[in-house]
Amino acid sequence: MQHLALVLALSFFTLNLVARDVIKDPEFKKKDKYWQLKVTSEYKSVKPKFKRGEVTFKISHTSEHYYVSYVTEAPIKAGKTYQIRFKFKGEGQGKIYISQRNYPNIFKGKRFDARKDKLINLGLIQSFEPKAEWQQATCTFTAKENPQSHLIEALMLMMGTYQGEVTFSDLSYVELKDSEATPKEHTGNIEISPAK
Repeated sequence: MQHLALVLALSFFTLNLVARDVIKDPEFKKKDKYWQLKVTSEYKSVKPKFKRGEVTFKISHTSEHYYVSYVTEAPIKAGKTYQIRFKFKGEGQGKIYISQRNYPNIFKGKRFDARKDKLINLGLIQSFEPKAEWQQATCTFTAKENPQSHLIEALMLMMGTYQGEVTFSDLSYVELKDSEATPKEHTGNIEISPAK
């Protein structure tokens, strides 16, 4: 009996250590099913290119950061702390923004309605500048409540202020349990390090 109790306790402990991803396709395998590229007309030639868990974009010029956005649904709970990790590299210049915000449900064909949709940051908005070598970003933030229930909660990579080619891989998005992390109140934080 003690042996069974020990096995069950270890199994429960192991399950708690393996956090489930908040997003459905962290490896970019399903292409347009769980991720969508939203661009303005001046960027209509930008298309994602996929290769074994990586997604690459080639952006010809700069404009507003949200004019080129790669979006996936990312349901969060207000007051909980989350961590997003990913690797990236690029040949070009400018900033890329990562944000957790509310957004029209583009996966069900919904469009932005300026009369009733108020798009806001839900705890994370940070920027980073890709370099030629692989780097790793670690973002930590505390989720804010989505004030408009008809809008989804979304993770966005906004690339409109970047010119060149950029690649993302090894994405992980998890809720932290009993974390000592103390992200900035409104924008979260980001740490960049050489990729391992």
